[in-house]
Amino acid sequence: MAARLYAAGCDDLERAGALDLLRESLKRAWISEEEFQQFDRVRRLRNPIVHFRRPLAPDTLEYRAVQEDARPDEIAQSDAQEILNAVFNVLQRSAV
Repeated sequence: MAARLYAAGCDDLERAGALDLLRESLKRAWISEEEFQQFDRVRRLRNPIVHFRRPLAPDTLEYRAVQEDARPDEIAQSDAQEILNAVFNVLQRSAV
């Protein structure tokens, strides 16, 4: 999305965060509202993995594992499948 927006002349979004990129893509009708919601969920799944959170903060993988009575690796695998499905859905539609 960032590359496509940049190619469309959105130089001001060169260092934008994921939420800003999603909003602009939705505004341009490059993604649907459903896809926006799906990617926003993916963004929220990703954030506690790549950005520090206190142990057992509510959005961490460990906290979710306790809440869902599941192993962290099972949750991580499910999240990864959801992320890949979201990405490939948009890529498939955009493929040449």
